[in-house]
Amino acid sequence: MQPMRSQPDDAVKTVAKGTFADDALNWACGPSYCDSAARIQRQLGRTESWCRTWPLVLNPDKCECMLFGYHFGEPSLQILLSGKPIPQVKLLRYLGVMLQPRLSWDAHLSKISAKVKPRAGTLRGVMA
Repeated sequence: MQPMRSQPDDAVKTVAKGTFADDALNWACGPSYCDSAARIQRQLGRTESWCRTWPLVLNPDKCECMLFGYHFGEPSLQILLSGKPIPQVKLLRYLGVMLQPRLSWDAHLSKISAKVKPRAGTLRGVMA
């Protein structure tokens, strides 16, 4: 029996997809943000082709992109959908979770806290 060989190059070069109802998310990990952005762009091209085959319309105005990680400076992603640039954001909401470039939970926890405070005040009044 031969030992299993890991293939880090294959793992690094994949584009993962997530979908829920009408929301879709593509993400890629790689040695450089340029490499990841190029793979995402190729995946979006495949997605556009699939949508043309199955008469579906993508709305680039509802799309956003984000670069995750600890990078120096402000690298800019140039990703296009239907010929329109997708804006790069610093806060992204996906399925109710607020995502930030350095994977901090600050924005998400602030949002949850803002929802909980009024309800907690109501409960304090009932319990007193």
